[in-house]
Amino acid sequence: RAETPQEQFQLIGAGRRNIFINGDFRISQRGSYTTATSTSSETYALDRWANYLSGVGATFQQKDATINGVARKCLRMAATSSASGYFGPIQKVELTNIPVGSMVTMSGYVRTNTSNVYFRHDYVGGVTGIQAPNAITADENWQYITWTIDTKGTTTNPIFQVLAYNYGNIAVTSGNYIEIADMQLELGKVATPFEHRSYGEELASCQRYYQRYGGTDNYFMLVGNAAGATLAYIPTTLQTRMRAAPTFSTTGTMSDYRYQSKSGDVTPNAIALDQAMEDCVAVAVTTASNALTAGHAVRLFNITNAGYFAFDAEL
Repeated sequence: RAETPQEQFQLIGAGRRNIFINGDFRISQRGSYTTATSTSSETYALDRWANYLSGVGATFQQKDATINGVARKCLRMAATSSASGYFGPIQKVELTNIPVGSMVTMSGYVRTNTSNVYFRHDYVGGVTGIQAPNAITADENWQYITWTIDTKGTTTNPIFQVLAYNYGNIAVTSGNYIEIADMQLELGKVATPFEHRSYGEELASCQRYYQRYGGTDNYFMLVGNAAGATLAYIPTTLQTRMRAAPTFSTTGTMSDYRYQSKSGDVTPNAIALDQAMEDCVAVAVTTASNALTAGHAVRLFNITNAGYFAFDAEL
């Protein structure tokens, strides 16, 4: 039934298929979300997935699920208040990952106890707020849902959603939830079985948008040099080339970090981003008066897992 070799290729699901990243919700660099965590709208939690909500509060959670007898990870969003509004998980996709003009198919397992839950997209085909023709049945059973979309006319980064919303705010009750698993977005008009990629490959894809040094049970050690008595520069090559020059943040307090020089181990006064490019960065470490000697090597590390560096280039 295919008219071209390319369409044959797409119909049989050959090659790398899933445009979504972390569609099986295994990667969680930002921390453990095995318990429900409250987050504000468009905040990323599990890698590449953000929540989207208005008018109501909601929690974000990574859960275990059994679907058709197979153990999987799933993402759960649950409303924590009752009001007129909307909520649901979204993924923002780089436009360069979609050959504009092609048909794409969104698929995955969904379970919910609230009506008016739809597959939706923003900015595909040059329009906003388009939803699939049928709502997902609110019977709390896992359902496999597919939706084919024409990308012709797409000019900006699209957003794909599983949203409790119906072209307008709906009545949301505290305890309403949406769970999703094995989410896939692929070229073609037919949904194919979920593409399972190795953990390492999926992690590297996530690190294009977000990566961190340190954190729970992870310690880092970076080496640079002193520029003067109170300032050192610590350069490092990022683990994966990022989508854009990242922003930078630290967690914990300065007592969670140490720098080491000829003078010994000292707690820094401040750590800030000095230079950033897609594949390398440098941080500036401000120290106590006369704690360093210009030209000497400086080693920077975290001494507790509460301290980590985060580099963010999310859409």
